[in-house]
Amino acid sequence: MLKNIDIFCDIIDNFGDIGFVYRLAKEIKRKEQDARVRVFFNDAETFSKINKNLIIGKKIQIIEDISYYDMTKMSSEDYKKAGNSEVAIEAYGCDIPETYLENSSEKLKIVVNIEYLTGEEWAKEYHLQSSYINVKGVKKYFYMPGFENWSGGLIINEQDPLVDRAGFFNNVISRYSEKKFPVNSDLSIDNDAFIGTVFSYEYNFQNFLDTLENFDKKIILLIFGDMSKNGFLITKNLKTLKNTKVVYMDYVEQNLYDEILYNSDFNLVRGEESFSRAIVSGVPFLWHAYCQEEREHLNKVEGFLLFLKDKIPGELYENYSKVTYNYNSRTENHYNLEEEDFSRFFQEFEKKKKAFGDVSDYVKKNGNLADKLICFLKEKLSEN
Repeated sequence: MLKNIDIFCDIIDNFGDIGFVYRLAKEIKRKEQDARVRVFFNDAETFSKINKNLIIGKKIQIIEDISYYDMTKMSSEDYKKAGNSEVAIEAYGCDIPETYLENSSEKLKIVVNIEYLTGEEWAKEYHLQSSYINVKGVKKYFYMPGFENWSGGLIINEQDPLVDRAGFFNNVISRYSEKKFPVNSDLSIDNDAFIGTVFSYEYNFQNFLDTLENFDKKIILLIFGDMSKNGFLITKNLKTLKNTKVVYMDYVEQNLYDEILYNSDFNLVRGEESFSRAIVSGVPFLWHAYCQEEREHLNKVEGFLLFLKDKIPGELYENYSKVTYNYNSRTENHYNLEEEDFSRFFQEFEKKKKAFGDVSDYVKKNGNLADKLICFLKEKLSEN
């Protein structure tokens, strides 16, 4: 059995890294109820936006039987006391403090570096490879989340379909909306509304809105995150929209955001955490990858599209791959006007819904990341 697991997270990309770690810690604790699970993080303010129970300024706190340590409040003596787990997990290459490692030599057996999600070919050879670290007898293993059976998988959290979808979204908007456009517009949602979410990096959404305005239906857009909101504010016609109502949303807890994604008609997501949630949801989505130098992020986009190629029917795939690639084809994060035609994303939408449901089923069959990781850890610990 697993007795003690420590997870380290360096919060550098808004909510993606801590969002994944928060989800992983909860899933491990749910499956290994007798294990002591601790999370070490460095940005309480960001974390508190998706975990409303977190108290900013507190060094150590227990929430739902998981211990959370604010590394910005910890001394060397605190790390000396803390260094007594068999397993330490580095999220995305987060550096574990040397003081912790120096005082863990008697108990620490395994360090796992959970890497960023990618569908690129190199990940297959990298997954579960080992190396030594500067702690006697301790091996580090590289763990690759992914979509295929050979990979570490994704965290699978099932959601029950809503009985009262309209009531759910009306309640969410009434509780968490900051501002709506057109101003003073009626935001009552019925079951016929076409609901989408947007969580992106910097982008000018003028063409996106132009596409939606051509639809003969009532459209509700829920906009999350400051960068997404700024991308809508610079559009020329935000306050004169006819068919589309734009709602700026406040921060919501992780579980509620999951529920929103699952019950929307489409989602625009970014980074890694919301990207993986979108895949699991089975709802059609577009992914905004974090822009890297020399457009390195396009390698991840291409890896994802390669994974989809034999899972989405020909013409649907061609339209989807074009809009996804163009949506990400930028040299820097910016708000300049993009010429992408988003109408291709919405073509034959009912067929797309079926295809993305099939993709979700495929990923789920490949296993839950938490289950796979727990099995791997138990196997390696039994060898020691």
